[in-house]
Amino acid sequence: LPWWRPSSIGHAHSPFHRTQVATRDGLGTLFEALAHAGPRPARQDLGTEVVRVEWRERRLMAVVIRQADGREERVTGPRLIATLPLADLVARMTPTPPSVVLRAAAALRSRGLVFALLKLRRPPLFASQWTYFQGADLAFNRVSEHARIVPGVYGPDRTVACAEITADPGERWWDAPDTDVIAGTLEGLMRVAPDLRPDDVEDTLVVRERHAYPAWRVGFEAHRDAALGW
Repeated sequence: LPWWRPSSIGHAHSPFHRTQVATRDGLGTLFEALAHAGPRPARQDLGTEVVRVEWRERRLMAVVIRQADGREERVTGPRLIATLPLADLVARMTPTPPSVVLRAAAALRSRGLVFALLKLRRPPLFASQWTYFQGADLAFNRVSEHARIVPGVYGPDRTVACAEITADPGERWWDAPDTDVIAGTLEGLMRVAPDLRPDDVEDTLVVRERHAYPAWRVGFEAHRDAALGW
């Protein structure tokens, strides 16, 4: 597969900044590669819900999932890796963990994100894939453009700007209709990229992710350690 590195980025995004790679088909390529990394193709179940996680002697033993049609299935394997938010993982465990562990996990918080994506009939807006904004007058705090890593990924003179809006349920931008989220995003983008015009917008999409980042509130370490240590 052809891989691209973010050589256009002039700032240190993270310690892994220079080792990041991307493909024309996006992040899905990674999961496809993982599915075929073993001696047999892995099974991928999408649109499922984790009902409970069975454990014994401090080790995960099985996961019960609910398929989109309502059927429940018990899945086992030599190793189970859970990426659920820690509070959700502990709450689904059976037998039920000690009450002190349940309270510690329930005290952990995460921060949500609203992703506002605008497909634009124009070249990328900014010089880097990630551009950060700190102004309180803007709805978003970061804008990413995959076309800055993979040139021409959306076709000639096309880009998709993904604006990230920090918000939780009950807050303005989380609860706002998608049309208002896009309108607020476009208004902000036109202020930071003055040559952007409303008729550049070809398509839009809004996606909400409830558990985007763990929230590091004062004292979170004790709750985290109590849940993980158990």
